[in-house]
Amino acid sequence: VLNALNDVIEERKLPYACLEISHVGGHGFSGNVLIFPGGHFYGRVTPCHADLLLQKHCIEGQIIKELYRGNASGEIPPDLSW
Repeated sequence: VLNALNDVIEERKLPYACLEISHVGGHGFSGNVLIFPGGHFYGRVTPCHADLLLQKHCIEGQIIKELYRGNASGEIPPDLSW
């Protein structure tokens, strides 16, 4: 996922940085991508999601509901209604 995100960032010349961290959870629904600012967690993200994640979350400011796992503040974003 890291390489795919960095490839999209480079290809689209986006002003973002993508770094590797240790895992942030302990089960199948844990986040595997953490986006700052905001501390948003996305889970089950695969390389095929890289462009979608950067476009929708980082550029358009929209939460990708199907992949979203929560955020560091514990608040539910207003555009989410389960």
